[in-house]
Amino acid sequence: MEREFLIKPVKFQLRLGKFVIVPFHFRYFFEKYNFAEILFVNRMKGLNDLFDEYQITIDSIPKEAQAQFSENLNKAKNQAKIDIEQYLPILYNQALVTIVTVFDVFLSDSLEVITNKQPNLIKTLADEKDITIRQIVDAADYQSIFELIQSKVLKRFDYKSIDEKITALKKMGVDVDEALSFKVLKEEVRQRFPNGLQFLIKCYDQRHDVVHRDKHVISTYEELEGIADFFENLLLSFGLALGKHFQIETDFDLMIDPLLKVRKANP
Repeated sequence: MEREFLIKPVKFQLRLGKFVIVPFHFRYFFEKYNFAEILFVNRMKGLNDLFDEYQITIDSIPKEAQAQFSENLNKAKNQAKIDIEQYLPILYNQALVTIVTVFDVFLSDSLEVITNKQPNLIKTLADEKDITIRQIVDAADYQSIFELIQSKVLKRFDYKSIDEKITALKKMGVDVDEALSFKVLKEEVRQRFPNGLQFLIKCYDQRHDVVHRDKHVISTYEELEGIADFFENLLLSFGLALGKHFQIETDFDLMIDPLLKVRKANP
């Protein structure tokens, strides 16, 4: 099977967009159709159904326990409202986690394409422990050996911190600083994100806080939108930088080249 040598920033931009549009629609429903009240009614219906099943009413409870029953019921209602108020922030923060993860997957996918196109790079990335003598002897052919070592390299890269990934890319000669400064993109992008590295590290730290500390680091859709905007541009910037350095076509090139040819033919 012929390998595909293509860096895919646009593919991952589209994947990222799916996870941003879901909380956008939920916010619309909350604002336009009072979705919070619908959720509250539905949640309380479950409690009411339970009361009906066991034939629990205020009159069926001893008088001395009725006050406590009413208090507990009010607490349940208040807690339900508090929980529902957190639904949108939960979605925003889950989307943040996914956005950062999409960028991680893009880098790993790109590294796989790069090492397929330039197998000699594996020598600089591999470790002596990536393959054993037994595995070499048992391998069917060279390609099997290469894929085994490559899988170890990619897995190790995937587990690196973003700082370590940037260092690894720099060692391969990629102009990471240019990519993080959005040099090949519009001036307005550079103005919105004057310190790409700082913003990138902040987002990774935020993902860590959400996943490992159960924090809500953002509370509005506008914050999520800003993060998504950053990573959409970063995907393209890194994709073009990787494609340029390793002389590999990108899916952005495939998309834009026909348009440039039409424009050239019809000035």
